[in-house]
Amino acid sequence: MRRSRNSILVILLSSISFFAACGKSSAAFEKQLSEAALRPVAAPASVAPETIGYVLFDPATGTVVEEFNRRLPLIPASTTKVLTLGLALRDLGTDYRFKTTLGYNGDLETGDLVLSGGEDPELRVRDLLSLLGQLQSRIGTEWTGRFYYAGEPLFARDRIDESMEAEAAYNPALGSLSLDSNIIYLRWKKTKGSSEAHLVPSLPGIDLSLLNKEPGEEDEREVLYAGQGEGWLLRKPKQPEGMRAVPVKDAGLFTGRVFQRLAATRGVRIPDPQPATTPDADRTLAVHESRPLEAIAEQILATSDNVMTELVLLHLAKKESSRPLPLHEAATFLENQYRSRMPGLDWTGFQLRNGSGLTSGNRITAEQLLASLLYADSINGGIERLLPIGGWTQGMMGRLNRPDEAFRVVAKAGGIYYSVSLTGFVYPKSGRRLAFAIMITDLNRRKAYESANDKLSRRKSNEARMWMMQNREALDGIVSSWISRY
Repeated sequence: MRRSRNSILVILLSSISFFAACGKSSAAFEKQLSEAALRPVAAPASVAPETIGYVLFDPATGTVVEEFNRRLPLIPASTTKVLTLGLALRDLGTDYRFKTTLGYNGDLETGDLVLSGGEDPELRVRDLLSLLGQLQSRIGTEWTGRFYYAGEPLFARDRIDESMEAEAAYNPALGSLSLDSNIIYLRWKKTKGSSEAHLVPSLPGIDLSLLNKEPGEEDEREVLYAGQGEGWLLRKPKQPEGMRAVPVKDAGLFTGRVFQRLAATRGVRIPDPQPATTPDADRTLAVHESRPLEAIAEQILATSDNVMTELVLLHLAKKESSRPLPLHEAATFLENQYRSRMPGLDWTGFQLRNGSGLTSGNRITAEQLLASLLYADSINGGIERLLPIGGWTQGMMGRLNRPDEAFRVVAKAGGIYYSVSLTGFVYPKSGRRLAFAIMITDLNRRKAYESANDKLSRRKSNEARMWMMQNREALDGIVSSWISRY
């Protein structure tokens, strides 16, 4: 008799053993693997066997359909987000909402105005306008007291991963009070032999300088971080006009400055923002609540937004630890939660340095990633309904999109230089529902890239991009073969 999906997962969560939970004893499962080893599945010809690991699993029967190097620790990249969101949805709840508060100490208009962040992953400018509107209804045209922005000091950092480029828009600052994923936009236009450039929004303290030098073969970056504060340098751009995102370096200060600028456009004067020593105000003027966590999670899985994911992790770890934890400790918290909730699984090699996957320091095996996926799918409704759809939705729109493949895969993709990954569910032509996790990582090339003196050169970047393109195609080829064979 086939076990129902829910009954299997209930047993899974009892953590006797992940695969035993699916209706098989550990001994029987190991026997199955040993028999599978007698008829091994070959890695694609274009992929070195020591760089790939995957598992294809049938949750309905609790059997491994196909596997290769299932216990080889590799870099999960953005598939790490499945672990972060799975635990958050389960523990905080699908309807959980984050709060951003505007309050004050002392007297209205002359006291201390405090904008307090609560790790809202998707706080937007329109939300600040809503808070501002409620402030305007209570005061005249000026707040004569001081203006503070507040959050957890331990959460503040100028970028997510210190080893990655400071100029990368996907690697911005973190903070309890973060806005629009902590990026601003640099626009430029060449006119009559000269270049004009400005930042949007244009704010005090965020500087932009033009360099009379073009990007070269040894350093292809057009935008350079000045190395301190919020200063940016723009080399001679090749295109006559354009725009690109650049990361914010102080999330709280940036959000405070944007609030001040918005107020000015609405005829309200607010002093320059200062960091608060305590996050709370005595009196509340207005509160903004985010959308439900479930909706936020769906957006994160589609856009793979790193800031949003790390804010979810920091908030989750703070709530469950009853104290704020810096990012590396929050990642350790996440790691330990999975180890403790599924103690029967082999967690050898598993390590997390952050919750978004924007790091070469995370390690996970295909077996561990698959177990985490199914754990995340045990929440109300399952995480599958939040995952991008192959060939259709953002995150998987351009992949597995041939007529015989489209709509048959729902999955989260991941990738950093020299590592690509994919985990989710596939519906082969037989109509079965199979779960999978697959990763390809060249650890030697990744290490060499990180230590290279010329890693910012056009040659190094092109080599890495070509590797990712080829191995992403190999990865998709494996999944495509499952569609036709099973």
